[in-house]
Amino acid sequence: MAEGTEAGTDVTDWLTLYGSRYAVVALVLVVVAAVVATLVVAGVVPPTNADAMLYLFSAFVGGNFTLITVVLSINQLVLSQQLQAPDEIRSEIEATIEYRRDVEDVTGVDVLPVVPRAFLRQLLESTRQHAQALGGLVARTGRPDLERDVDDVVEAVTASADRADELLRGESGDKEIESGRRGADDPSGMGIFAVLAVLLSTNYAGQLRDAARIRAEHGEALREPESVAIDELTDALRGLDVARQYFRTIYVQEELARLSRILLYVGIPAIVAAGLLLPVYRPPGGPTVPRWAIGPLFTLGVVVSLAPIAMLFAFVLRLTVVSQRTVAVTPFTTPRQEHPGEAAQGESDADEQDASGESEDGTESSSDSRDRSEVPGEE
Repeated sequence: MAEGTEAGTDVTDWLTLYGSRYAVVALVLVVVAAVVATLVVAGVVPPTNADAMLYLFSAFVGGNFTLITVVLSINQLVLSQQLQAPDEIRSEIEATIEYRRDVEDVTGVDVLPVVPRAFLRQLLESTRQHAQALGGLVARTGRPDLERDVDDVVEAVTASADRADELLRGESGDKEIESGRRGADDPSGMGIFAVLAVLLSTNYAGQLRDAARIRAEHGEALREPESVAIDELTDALRGLDVARQYFRTIYVQEELARLSRILLYVGIPAIVAAGLLLPVYRPPGGPTVPRWAIGPLFTLGVVVSLAPIAMLFAFVLRLTVVSQRTVAVTPFTTPRQEHPGEAAQGESDADEQDASGESEDGTESSSDSRDRSEVPGEE
């Protein structure tokens, strides 16, 4: 990928995902202020036009009332799903406990951590160990095709687990993943989004597909310990995707609740500010402030009035991107869910060609399978 493209991707990822939402809001409002100030200085927007300003700030007042009401209503509708009857709560708790027991069986740990970061690190370490155990079982057994296919899977899983563990330990130097948010109930000091961000690049559908191919293509050559090792690796990868989806659910609910609270904090002052500017322009003689202060006052009024929209933009942007990156569950994936997008599209095209080749020939070469064994985003 070209250097310019990588820089553009970094900026886009910061804006849509990893950047502090407050920093994104500040950036949007600074751009708005610069544009409005430029238009005022250039004379394109005359802030001394009392009638136009009255219409503008009246629209800001009404628009912010509507915006806050609608957003709060939608958020409350989503968050109301947490209001459950006792039997529903009991069923959810039992399902969660069952999942933890399954992960404990996969990891061989008697009691798993309850903090998302520590829980995920334990599951990643177990996945790495299962992959390496599978590689050790088939190594130097005189079956070169099987060894090559298994090595591809082991390499992809190990690289992905190592990268994720580095991010969780904060030793990767990747400042994008280091969220400014800190969970008050998280002794590790890492917010739920910072944990979820580690799993946004893939849902391991590619590795699960490759593991299934190994079983399909080398089923008769597999010994019982090797077959068991493939099953254990598959269970670990599926456990990662369940954790991914569960953390996504927690994050969305937490983020919507936070957005509702912040919109109230920002929306009320914005409405008051726009309302206070209405009397300034209402007198027949024009604005009641000195002429030199009209431009800065108008610019400030527009920025404050647009603050709720900027806040909504920043938070909803990340929510939609997270939903897009986690829309599919294993064994399926989507090109847009994988990252980077170019590699995902390449894999999608390869899969389409693969399906076309199978329909014509009914077979697929092992080299084609190995060429597509890498999952986008596992760099």
